[in-house]
Amino acid sequence: MSPKIVDKKAKKKIIMKHAIKIFAEKGYFQTKIIDIAKEAGIGKGTIYEYFRSKEEIISEAINMLMHSWMEKLPEFYKIKDLKELLKIVLGELDDIDFKNIAIILVEVFIYFARHPEKKDEAEFFMKMAEQHDSMFQSIIENIKKNGAFESDDIDICKLSKIMHVFFDGVFVSILLFPNEKKSYLEIADYFIDIIKRVK
Repeated sequence: MSPKIVDKKAKKKIIMKHAIKIFAEKGYFQTKIIDIAKEAGIGKGTIYEYFRSKEEIISEAINMLMHSWMEKLPEFYKIKDLKELLKIVLGELDDIDFKNIAIILVEVFIYFARHPEKKDEAEFFMKMAEQHDSMFQSIIENIKKNGAFESDDIDICKLSKIMHVFFDGVFVSILLFPNEKKSYLEIADYFIDIIKRVK
């Protein structure tokens, strides 16, 4: 009888999907490898055939998410309006894996805010945030080039940070109060209208 051929890349993705789900439900810091194994319906040893630790699992999961965003950059660069960007970004919350990673990141950043002495452990997450900032700024720069603002003197670096913080706030608010999504989107639209008129 021929040995079963395992698609290791697909298996890793399956493990990551189950890990992301249990991290979001139970909490990243409370979750153990055995919890992930049970969720995935496999042995604990199988997890270690693919990942050395849960830190490596979340690292690869976030890198996979960032890679998927990088693949969408040509699409993002076609955006001509901040409202269109908002619609696309918040639309990602309909993807359960994206939503779960967002929940995990909120938990992780709060944890490191409470424990500044553990900043070395936070290095990966800080680098990921810097990557995201850089990508977001390049998207805003292209929206400016497409004539989205009334003024040409807008500081793109500052505007990018303002919009990033604002989007994050709307993001978290929708995660906490999903039934209020429509009202948060209306508030976001109003805020963007104000930004576009800045001289």
